[in-house]
Amino acid sequence: MNKDVRSPAEWRTKCLEFLKDLNPGYRENLLLKNNDRYIEFVRQQNGLFWSHNFLQVSGHYYYASALLFSLNTFPLLCHVMMSGSRFNNLRTNLSQLDDFGLGFENGFIWSDGPWRSNTMENLQKGMYHTEKYILGKYLQQIVSGKKRLIALFDRAAEIMRSLPNHISINKAADLIDPQGKYSTRYKRECSSIDTYVYIRGGNCHFRDNFSEMFAIDEIPLEAIISCQISVFFHERDKLSQLIDIFDKL
Repeated sequence: MNKDVRSPAEWRTKCLEFLKDLNPGYRENLLLKNNDRYIEFVRQQNGLFWSHNFLQVSGHYYYASALLFSLNTFPLLCHVMMSGSRFNNLRTNLSQLDDFGLGFENGFIWSDGPWRSNTMENLQKGMYHTEKYILGKYLQQIVSGKKRLIALFDRAAEIMRSLPNHISINKAADLIDPQGKYSTRYKRECSSIDTYVYIRGGNCHFRDNFSEMFAIDEIPLEAIISCQISVFFHERDKLSQLIDIFDKL
């Protein structure tokens, strides 16, 4: 393809064509329609969303995938409203294959880089493997660990219901953690917890230093909710619906 037409708009067009070949239910996340930095394509599955997403920085694209509970974006890169990676230049699609001990067939899978002459061919192959292996693994894990997940979301819903109406997120955070003990003690740990990590339990690597680990099961539910308040507060009206979705999986 001529370099002059290798624009984010053309990238969107090509990617959506590839994904619709895999599943005609794919569509672009219209909440990000006019944003060339964040590009995302989703389809619904069991009330949740499969996501193929890209972070674009100065012509360099980073590809990842995630199982989302919401199409909204949040200030946290890692949180319990998703499994996987979204708009993240540190944890791309290829590393997600490694999460599950999966190899890849037929050679190279594109994970990140500028748009070169063979990028679309390699990207299409990567999308196929993501669709075949990664996304289904995340859904299977929620099915197997839904009791643990429901317990967290039940507690979050209870806390959100206890808040006064029309409260700001900052005041909500102060009420949930008035002394700041959770944010002081657990902020770093909670910034490394997504759905996949939370359900798995046990020991987890810190996102900012993979040589260090922490025990997820020692973190109170209230600490996770407090440290990820931007997610739970924004989606507070949907928590009961999500619990129902988890329960039916």
